[in-house]
Amino acid sequence: MFTAFFRKKFFRLNIFLLLFFAAAVVVKPAVASSTFKTSRTRLLDPCGQQMVVRGVNAGIAFPSDPTAKSLSEISLTGANTVRLTFRWRINKSNPQAVDVALQKAVENNMVAMPSIWDASGNWKQLSFAVDFWAQPEMVSVLRQYEDMLLLNIANEAGSSSVWHDDFRQQYSLAIKKLRKAGLHMPLVIDAADWGRDEAYIIQNARYLIRQDPDQNLLFSWHPWDENQPQERYKTAIDTINKKRIPLLIGEFSNVGAQGKGNIDYNYLMQYASENNIGWLWWWWSSGLTANHHAMTTDGLYGNWANVGEDVALTNPYGISATSKRTGYMENRSCSGQVESDSIPLAPS
Repeated sequence: MFTAFFRKKFFRLNIFLLLFFAAAVVVKPAVASSTFKTSRTRLLDPCGQQMVVRGVNAGIAFPSDPTAKSLSEISLTGANTVRLTFRWRINKSNPQAVDVALQKAVENNMVAMPSIWDASGNWKQLSFAVDFWAQPEMVSVLRQYEDMLLLNIANEAGSSSVWHDDFRQQYSLAIKKLRKAGLHMPLVIDAADWGRDEAYIIQNARYLIRQDPDQNLLFSWHPWDENQPQERYKTAIDTINKKRIPLLIGEFSNVGAQGKGNIDYNYLMQYASENNIGWLWWWWSSGLTANHHAMTTDGLYGNWANVGEDVALTNPYGISATSKRTGYMENRSCSGQVESDSIPLAPS
């Protein structure tokens, strides 16, 4: 009888634990947030599904593409993201021009990543870039597309002379000003030294994430230095991942910025893919002197230049092979998608 008593108790305990764990796995319809979100190293869509950035830089302000017609061509590669160039000093980029490009990107089921180029290499112009996005007319435009937007505060602000303390201080102010203006999408921060020096990300990203009321930042590295060993790329990515920093390779090519030397783009694409790191090729089509970087001769899909066909279609780590669009990007809805709460640890 004593043994039977404990058998009954043990049976009841097992039933309790089974019910506990069954209740812990709650499958429910996904509820959309208003924007993409970062979570440790991951970028999540408004339904909470991971999205790894794959795409290209597109010339909107330069070369001039005021109607953003190139974006429908880029979408044919399967790209899920497009970075958009704007520059006040070239064509007086304005809210209307930004609106046209954002709408075209979203119509083609791609996340838009607008960026302003006026601060490139010029640290003193960072405040101009922040004010450019924070003006009420621009905020109104950005809010229309905030669920499909990553906002790159400034392209490559600052040279190698930027002090790390100043990098922290000025970007802290920038983050808070943009959040106060009502912008809550992920903010993308480029490394200084024209985007090249990953140390600005490694040493400062965690601090800046803590300064962000939304804790919704992405950090962009532009590895333009020529003839670098694979170990540099591996060490940078491994270190940034270990620090749980969301990383994006925002620009790179097969040759250096001036068309000289080599960049091991195959290894960058492969190691990024193996580590779920997003990347954007520089760039789709160029009307400037940097034609050695262009993927196409004239912006039309299929008219390939340089290594464009490899990056877009044939490389096993290229855009077509590794780019995925989430259900939200295709439907702008979480309907039919589910999310599962993680199972808690068993009680002791």
